Amino acid sequence: MRKFKVLWEENQENFISAIVGIIGLIAIIVNTNNRGWTEENMLDAVKDIAGLAVAIIIVFVAVASRNKLNNPSEIGKLAVKEFALEYNKEIELRYNSKDKTKKDEANEDEDSNEEGNKYLFIIKNKNVKPFSGKVTFIPVNDLKNGILDIRVSKTTLKNKDKEGEKEEIDKLKLEVRNSVLKKIKECNLVEQKDFIIKDKYNNNSAITIDFDEENINGKKYKKIILNCIKEAYKTIKEYK
Repeated sequence: MRKFKVLWEENQENFISAIVGIIGLIAIIVNTNNRGWTEENMLDAVKDIAGLAVAIIIVFVAVASRNKLNNPSEIGKLAVKEFALEYNKEIELRYNSKDKTKKDEANEDEDSNEEGNKYLFIIKNKNVKPFSGKVTFIPVNDLKNGILDIRVSKTTLKNKDKEGEKEEIDKLKLEVRNSVLKKIKECNLVEQKDFIIKDKYNNNSAITIDFDEENINGKKYKKIILNCIKEAYKTIKEYK
C-alpha cells in the first residue's frame, strides 16, 4: 500500500490523464458501435478522440500546476520566471556565469551548476557609460527556502548613469526596502507572523524577507513574491 501511495504521488498527472483517457475512449467506442461503423461515424469518432486528447492535456497541465503550487520550492521559480517573461527586455534569468556547463544544457530547470547559481539580472543600459560587473537583482536559489533577497549595489546605480557612491547605494536600498514593506502591507496576502526581515544577509541586500512558506497558501505565496519583486524593480527604475 505504501509503495502504491508513493507511486501515485510521483505520477499523479499520468494516472489521472490515463484514467480520463481510458474512460473517454471507451465511451467513444461504445457510442460508435451503437451508431454503426460507417465512414461518417468513424470520422466523428476521430474528431471525438482529438477533442479527448486536448482535454487530457488540459487536465495534465492543471494537475501539474496545482502540484507545483503545493510545493514551496517550486513557487519561487514560477514567480521569477513569470517576472522575467513579463520584463524580458529589461530582465534576464540566467546562471552567474557566462557559459553553461554540459549539466545545464542537459537540465534547464536546475537552479545551480558547478560554477554558480541562477539569478535575476537587470540588463545593462546601453545608453550609459560602460562599466564592468553584472547588475544582480535577485538570487533564485534562496527562494527554495522562502528567502527573497532583493539586492542593490554599485552596478545598480552605474546602470542608471550614476557614480554609485555609498551614500547613493544606501539611499536606494532604503527606498527599495520601504516600498517593498509598504507593498506587503497593501497586498494583505500575508500576516506579520508569516515572515521576518533578515538583517545583513548580504552586503548588497536592500531587503531580505524570510517567508514561512510552509504556512502560506501556494497562490498567495507566489503572488506576494511577484508583487515584492515588481515593486522593488519599479522603485529602482524610478530612482532619480
